[in-house]
Amino acid sequence: MLDEMADLLLGAQCPGCGAPSWRLCEDCRRVVSRPARPLDDAVALGPLLSGRAACAGDWDGPVRQLVTAFKDRGSWGLRRVLGGQLALAVRWVLDGVLQDGCLEGTRQVVLVPVPSSPKAVRTRGFDHSRVLADTAARLLREGDTGGLRVDVVRPLRRVRAVADQSGLGRAERLRNQHRTMRAAPPAGCRRAVVIDDVCTTGASLSEAARALTEAGWTVLGAAVVAHPSHPVGRREDPLKVFLPDPLKGV
Repeated sequence: MLDEMADLLLGAQCPGCGAPSWRLCEDCRRVVSRPARPLDDAVALGPLLSGRAACAGDWDGPVRQLVTAFKDRGSWGLRRVLGGQLALAVRWVLDGVLQDGCLEGTRQVVLVPVPSSPKAVRTRGFDHSRVLADTAARLLREGDTGGLRVDVVRPLRRVRAVADQSGLGRAERLRNQHRTMRAAPPAGCRRAVVIDDVCTTGASLSEAARALTEAGWTVLGAAVVAHPSHPVGRREDPLKVFLPDPLKGV
């Protein structure tokens, strides 16, 4: 009744599906709360990220609407929902590298957001990837990560413009992203997880990993909020045991 009154009097709608609601509706909450999964079917990830990339949702329905609302319609309050989902994907990657023994000798990892174009930042008024990275890192630090420190650094920058990737195929996206980024060398911790909001083919993530590796970074993997495909295999996500509920209060 309260949701219907909010819709009638204020036009309040769920940002995921448009149903009358003060906040994210229960149906959309269930969709967004699915566990992280590997990006085995992202065709352009390349060998640097093979087997170490994850997403936290499918790029369809409510998730797509939430990301679009956050990036392009000023729904700032969604940063905790999306940042929480990104944190789950990051933890999936970290769980894998911990099992492989790739973090021996260090207790620190940095999240490196894929840089938005300067034009997109000017249009939106903020860098959405940086905001999501900051939120995910904060949520991870609030949880029990077994003493692992997670911070955010921004060594990547665009060195040439890219065309709008919507409508481009795999080969076109790879050409569009080829050598568009450059990374500053690491000043401290060099173990990095590349992050972004969505992975379509993996071209942007692969280019970011290439630039970081050439600059002396150790790329542990990549994590995104969503990927437009059906699940290709899951494994239990340990972060759900100790990460604060990212949907609380939304």
